[in-house]
Amino acid sequence: MARRGSPPPVRRERSGTDRSLHPLPQDSRVVTEPGLGRCLNYGLRVERLMTWDPGTWELTKPAKERFTEGIDGRKVLRFTPPELSVLIESFRRRWKDTLAGLHEQGYVGEPLLMRATSRTVVGLGGESVLETAIRLHRIYGFPIIPGSALKGLTRAAALEQIAGRFGIPLLSPGEIARRKKDGRATPLQKLERLLEDPDEEWGEKLLESLKNDDALLPSSRLSSMAYDEFRNHAEVATFLMIFGTTHRKGQVIFLDAIPSASAKLALELDVMTPHYEPYYHGSEPPADYHSPRPIPFLTISPGSEFLFVVVSRDEKLTHRAAELLVGALRQTGVGAKTTAGYGFWETCGTARPVRVTSPPEIRQVDLPGATPKLDPGRPAVLETLPRNPDALIPAEIVDNSTKPVRVKLLVKGHLTESVPCAGISLPQNFPPGTFVWVTVCQRHKDGSIAMVRLTKLHPPG
Repeated sequence: MARRGSPPPVRRERSGTDRSLHPLPQDSRVVTEPGLGRCLNYGLRVERLMTWDPGTWELTKPAKERFTEGIDGRKVLRFTPPELSVLIESFRRRWKDTLAGLHEQGYVGEPLLMRATSRTVVGLGGESVLETAIRLHRIYGFPIIPGSALKGLTRAAALEQIAGRFGIPLLSPGEIARRKKDGRATPLQKLERLLEDPDEEWGEKLLESLKNDDALLPSSRLSSMAYDEFRNHAEVATFLMIFGTTHRKGQVIFLDAIPSASAKLALELDVMTPHYEPYYHGSEPPADYHSPRPIPFLTISPGSEFLFVVVSRDEKLTHRAAELLVGALRQTGVGAKTTAGYGFWETCGTARPVRVTSPPEIRQVDLPGATPKLDPGRPAVLETLPRNPDALIPAEIVDNSTKPVRVKLLVKGHLTESVPCAGISLPQNFPPGTFVWVTVCQRHKDGSIAMVRLTKLHPPG
């Protein structure tokens, strides 16, 4: 007989059966299991109602696949049951009522309807009973994109625009890692601190530190600017009003993005496959005998449509913040794995006409040996390959029908050649003619380039 308070014994099923159960006390399972399969709250299902094999106590195959169903060779979860359609429509109306209430308080802002052009996952590393997660509405269980994520994305994009405007360089990943190891801030980090702290005396010291950074070219616009001139620059002043400082809140509110309709919403199962798991855990060096381990994770499916909105009491700030947000969603992407092509969106309409224009032209940072006066929508062609192995090299996608895709380095002497480019898991999101920045990751014995790796996207000017 089992002791008082101990869990009831579980009967081991014979191999070959497809029985599954929920990890609940036996008396609770008898009452609840008949209705669990009809649960329409997807967040509740993946967080609390996963099914287990009673013989091995491992997740069942449907649970590992997050209860998705196969559609045209993909594993997809749709939100089309009538109950979910009513729920999402009701939530959308309440969301618009919130906007109406803000308008009555003097705020300006209208919804932007945007469509995912690639898979998107926000909250991949969040707390979850599984190894991976996705941000779902805590009560209703459908995916959302938090306003905090959108504000952070927009702020990062605006910060890079200001850096480009004043000739502040963006360092390569290798140089960033070296500075981090040495405890040195990058030029972009110094710029961010300069914008965050409104204290004039401290700000002047930060500006001098930024001017004296060895990565800043003497010809950069910032080198000749005084602190007051920099602080009062129109683009800097707008940035501070939108996002605020450590002493003053921003004047723009970024609301959560929500699904526009249940018929235009789907979650799609994706898989990442780390090949060197012991190495990632820090216990062994990478080796070919390590076994790859597939890890499934959920994404917002391409074609899903969401409503985005920013509001402010200042109409000009609303329009500027909307421009920055749309530009960031188109060019940078939101969420995890953006350098692999995830997280990109396109504008497909508005609830009412909203002026959304292209971001203002960013001044091209002068590169040593770069050809001047080129089309601002493409990187400059370099005279020679940089000697620094971590230097960023401009490139153009020439063939995305292969994996890895092939790129043409925008360097004189390499314009007629193509090399494979690693780091792109969704080639369909990188059509020929897309400009990117790469670093050399492999060379042949003769020193010629064997392969490059995607480092960042090139935003059009």
